[in-house]
Amino acid sequence: MLDKIRGNKRAVRQFIQKIGDYGHNLEDKVIAVAHSNCEDKAKALIEQIQERYPFKQVILSTMGPLIGTYAGEGGLLVAFKKN
Repeated sequence: MLDKIRGNKRAVRQFIQKIGDYGHNLEDKVIAVAHSNCEDKAKALIEQIQERYPFKQVILSTMGPLIGTYAGEGGLLVAFKKN
């Protein structure tokens, strides 16, 4: 856990900021966004990410049952390789 953020809008801004903080050469990278029963929210997050960062490819997926249990309904996960 990097930070504890309150509120969805702040969490999304933090997600996007952390991508820029940790990512380099993003035009050569793939980013994955997984959701827990909130596809519209995940697609909106992808749009915001793509407006700011030029990833080579974006993967949208649902969370598996184990991660989904911890994330809860409406949870989002963002993953990419930073190096």
